[in-house]
Amino acid sequence: MEISVQNPQTFETVYNYTNIDHGQNLGINFSKSFSIKPYWKMNLFRAGGYQENYFMGTYKILYKNDVFLYNANVSTQITLDKAKTWDLNLSYVYNSKTIQGSFDISSSQRTNVIINKKMFDEKLEVGLVFNDIFRTDKNTISTRYADQNQYFKDYRDTQYFMINLKNQKVKDAKAGQKTDEQNRL
Repeated sequence: MEISVQNPQTFETVYNYTNIDHGQNLGINFSKSFSIKPYWKMNLFRAGGYQENYFMGTYKILYKNDVFLYNANVSTQITLDKAKTWDLNLSYVYNSKTIQGSFDISSSQRTNVIINKKMFDEKLEVGLVFNDIFRTDKNTISTRYADQNQYFKDYRDTQYFMINLKNQKVKDAKAGQKTDEQNRL
């Protein structure tokens, strides 16, 4: 990881490379999929946990950075026609504050929309993808330890539009032979 050190007299920032000395994570995940109607499916995913990182900062002192975090993903798929050739997929993703070494990374969120059309006896699928439609998947990354107090804005340009083409023709696959270890188990 990179660790930045700013000289308060000159305001010069120097980036040094270091490793996260060690860290610990403890968490729990919950996932549930269900049908609301025959044409409407819902998926829920939640994760929560505790994360801590120890890093070597200024003056060769070992620092601890920790956070309780929470992530959620809600998605739904709606079949728009009786022939089941049109699908609408909506998803919302929320990531709470997290850390990486000395960095505190703010929460972020995004909303995605996908429209799919199956054609030619379901051998071809065309999809329109609208990712991060509200342009909300951005973070503020900050460092606060010892005499360091810095931040910057990070936007990974996750907002995009894409056209997908998928060939759905799949040949029957034969099962591969098991390895000695698989046979042993």
